[in-house]
Amino acid sequence: MTILGLHPIDAAVIVGCLAVFVMTGAIFGKKAKSESEYFVGGRRLGTIFQVVLWFGAATDPAVAPIVASEVYRYGASGVWIPMQALFNTPFLWFTSVWSRRHRQITGPDVLTERFNSRRLVALFALLAVLGSPLGLAMGNMVSYKVVSYSFPKMDSELASEERESVRLYAEYDALKVRERQQGLDQASQLRMSELDAMRERGEIRPFIPRFGQTGFLFVYVCAIIAVMAMGGLMAAAYADIFQAVLVITVTISMVVFGLLECGGFSGLHERLPRASFDLLSSSSGNRYSLFSVASFTVMGVLTIGNIVIGGCGSAKDERAARKGILIGAYSKRLILVAWMLTGLIAMALLPEMGHKDPEAIWSALSQRILPVGLYGLVIGAVLVGHIPAAGMGALGTAAVFLRNGYQVWCPGKTQAHYMLVARLAMAAILLLSIAVASLNIGVIDLFASLVGLGCFSGVAGLLMIAWRGLSSRAVGIGMVVWFAAFTVLPFAVQYSPASNLESLCRRSDLTLCAQRDVPAEQSNSRSSTPIFFDRIINESNGAEPVCRGVGRFNVELYILNASGFDLNGKTAADLKGYGWLVSAVLPFVILIGLSLVLPDRRPRAAPGSVIRFPSPEEYAKAILNGNLALILPSGKDETAEQAAIRLDRFYAKQRTPIGRSQEEDERVLAESFRDPSKAERARIVRWGGIEINRLTCGDVVGFSLACLLVLVVLGVMLLVLSIGSW
Repeated sequence: MTILGLHPIDAAVIVGCLAVFVMTGAIFGKKAKSESEYFVGGRRLGTIFQVVLWFGAATDPAVAPIVASEVYRYGASGVWIPMQALFNTPFLWFTSVWSRRHRQITGPDVLTERFNSRRLVALFALLAVLGSPLGLAMGNMVSYKVVSYSFPKMDSELASEERESVRLYAEYDALKVRERQQGLDQASQLRMSELDAMRERGEIRPFIPRFGQTGFLFVYVCAIIAVMAMGGLMAAAYADIFQAVLVITVTISMVVFGLLECGGFSGLHERLPRASFDLLSSSSGNRYSLFSVASFTVMGVLTIGNIVIGGCGSAKDERAARKGILIGAYSKRLILVAWMLTGLIAMALLPEMGHKDPEAIWSALSQRILPVGLYGLVIGAVLVGHIPAAGMGALGTAAVFLRNGYQVWCPGKTQAHYMLVARLAMAAILLLSIAVASLNIGVIDLFASLVGLGCFSGVAGLLMIAWRGLSSRAVGIGMVVWFAAFTVLPFAVQYSPASNLESLCRRSDLTLCAQRDVPAEQSNSRSSTPIFFDRIINESNGAEPVCRGVGRFNVELYILNASGFDLNGKTAADLKGYGWLVSAVLPFVILIGLSLVLPDRRPRAAPGSVIRFPSPEEYAKAILNGNLALILPSGKDETAEQAAIRLDRFYAKQRTPIGRSQEEDERVLAESFRDPSKAERARIVRWGGIEINRLTCGDVVGFSLACLLVLVVLGVMLLVLSIGSW
C-alpha cells in the first residue's frame, strides 16, 4: 500500500512535520499584538533564542539541495558558493553590535534617521518589496524540486503529450551518454542541440511530477502564511527549534547511510577521482579557484554592511546579539561540511544524474539510501524547514511596507489595524513569490542575483556607518541603477531580439571557447562555457542555427570587457573571480563618486529664528517605541542646523551601549542626545567625516578568537576530505 507513491510511514512523517509548524503559528499568533512583538519579539530574545534564529536562518534545509547540487557539479570546491562567508564571519563581531545599536525595526527606519529623505525611504521600501520574492522563490523552487522528484507519475498515468516529453528526454539522455563514451557524428550533434534547447525551455523532462509547480507552491505558501503571518518572529523562533532538530537529524542520516552505501570513506575515495576532493581547482569548467574564492571573500568583507542596514534585530542586549550570530554562523559552517560530503556521496552513487537534473540530486540520493521514515523526514525537513526562513524574509518586507509606507501615508490608525495590514502584506509578498518562481529561472541564477543585489546595500550600510559624507541622492540613484543592471537586466537580456543575443554570443574577440585553460585562439571547442552567459545552446531558426545564451547574463564581466580588460584565455574560475571583484568595488565607486558630485544640501535657518527639533526624550522614545518618520520635519523642510543635530544624534546613538532594560535604554539614549559630543571620545579619526571608533581590548580578543575559529572550520573541512585517502 502506498499514498501517492510514498510508504504510509513516510507520508505520516511529512504530515506530522507540517502539523507541528501550523500549530506553532496558531499558538503564537495570539501573543503578537504590537509591531515590536510581531517584528522583533519585543527585543527581549536572549542568547539561546538568538542562536536558534541565526542557525535556522543560516541552515535553511532548502539550501542543502543547492549545496549538494554545486558539489555534484564541481566536486568539493562547489561548497564555496555558500561557504564563502566563512572568512567574513569574524567581522560579525562588530556588525552585530552596530546593527543592534540601530535600535530600529527595518532598514528604511535606519535610512530615515540617517538621511531623512522620504524619496529614498520610499524607493528602498519599493525595491525591498520587489526584491524579496526573488529570495522566497529560490527556496520555494528547491522545495518543489524535492517534492516533484519524490512524486512522479507512473507510465500508465501519463497523457500522450507527457509521454512524448519523457520519450524525447530519454533520447537526449542516450545521446549524452553516447557523446561521452564514443562521440557523435554531425547529424547526432545537431539532434542533441535541438533536444538540449527543448530541455532548457522545459519542453522535455525525465519524468512528470504529480503536482504542477504553481499549484504546489500555492498550497505550500498558504502553509507558510498560516505559520508566520499569524505568529510573527516568536513563531519563527520556536519553529526554528524544531527545524534545527530536523536539519541535524537529516544531515547525519544522509552522511551515515551514504557512507555505508559507498563502503565508508575509503570506498568513497575509490569511486571518485582525486580531483573531486580538491577544495580549490583551476581545471576547465571549474568555478572555484584560489583567485575566485579570494575575490568572493573580498566582496563579502566589503559588503558586510548588509547586516547593519537590515535594522536592529531582536536581541535583548549586545552580548546576546553577538553570541547568537557568531554561534549560529559557525554552526552553519560545520553543517555545510556535512552537506559537501553528501554531494560527494551523490557523485559516487548517482553518476547518471549529471546530465539529467543535478538540482534534484538531494531528493534522488535520499530516495536511494534512506530507509522508510527517514526518507519522509527528508521531504518534511525541506518543506517545513524552509517555512521559518521564508517567513522571516516576508516578515522583514512586511515591516518595511507597514512602517515605511502605510504608516506614513495613513497615520493615526489603531495598533490592531496596523497589525492586520502587516499580516495581509506578508501574505501578498509570499503569494507574489509564486509568480517569480513561474518564470523558470534557475536556482543558482537566482542565488547569484541575490548576492549581486546585496553587494550594493551592503556597501551602502557600511559607508552609512563609517562616513558622514554619504548622500541620500547617491544612495537613491545608485540603488536604482544597481537594481536595474544587476537584478533586472541579467534576465531581461533573454528576451532581447535574436540578433542582439547572437552578437553577444558571437563576439569576434571573445569566442565561445574562451573559458579553457588554453588560450581561446588555440581551441575550437564550441561546448565550453561562454563569457557572458552560463551556457550557449544552438537553436534552429529556419535554415540557420542561432546561438542563445542560457542562464544569467553576466553584467559584471560585460562592464569589465567594455572597459578594455582582456578576458580572452581566462578560466571559468578566473571569470567568476573578476565578476565578484567588480561587484565588490563598483558600489564604492558609485556611492563615493555620486556623494561628492551630489551632496545633500539643506537651507540655512533664517538669522534669529528658533531651531525646532524633537527633544532628546521624544527622539529616544520614537526610536524605541514609535516611528521616527512621524516626528521628524519633512526632508525638504529640514534646515542645515536640524540636519546637523540629526546626524550628531545618529552617530552618538551608534556609540551608546544598549541599556539593561527598555526603560534604561531610553534614558541613556536621551542623555547621549542631550550632549552628543561626549560620545566623540570613542572616535579615532577626526577628519573627512570618517566615523571610525577605537577598538577595545575585548574587541581585539574577540575578533582574534573568531579568526581562530575560521582556521578550525578549514581544518575540519580538510580532515573530512582526507579521511579514507591514507
